[in-house]
Amino acid sequence: MSCIYITLFLVTMLIISQQNESCFRQDFLLKNKNRTEQDEIETRENLNRLLLENVLPAHVAALFVGENKKNEVGFLTNTLLTKKYKVGVQDG
Repeated sequence: MSCIYITLFLVTMLIISQQNESCFRQDFLLKNKNRTEQDEIETRENLNRLLLENVLPAHVAALFVGENKKNEVGFLTNTLLTKKYKVGVQDG
């Protein structure tokens, strides 16, 4: 009878160890994939920054590349255009 309990215990431990190994492997693969994607994102951001700096003056490109400025691009273009060309409604 004790042989059955020992065998059952060993089979249970084997199953648990296989599940544990599977979880560790998936965790490793996800971390590796995220690291690769993060590297790709940084490469694209650097490329976009370089392209913007080639097209626009450096101080204007810096406004578009800022980390917190991603949602304010329309605001920045309107602000820059109104400052440069003084566009707006004038009192008659």
